[in-house]
Amino acid sequence: MVVSKVLRELWEMASLGRLRCIACGGLIPLNSLEISMYPHDRGTPLEEDGSIRLWIYFTCPRCRYQNSATRIVEVERL
Repeated sequence: MVVSKVLRELWEMASLGRLRCIACGGLIPLNSLEISMYPHDRGTPLEEDGSIRLWIYFTCPRCRYQNSATRIVEVERL
């Protein structure tokens, strides 16, 4: 899964009211979703070739836990 797909999934989950913090279970509404990312060897590929990888996360406004976006999207798919 590339960065653009992860971001699209997060936006969709938040807009449908299904995005929750892994730590506290708090709902993350679309209007408070702030996504951050930084280069990381084990992150999500920016493009299909995987030459640039980014760790994508968002911070829960309730408990301040930094949720891994890729993990959230994978859990949603189960």
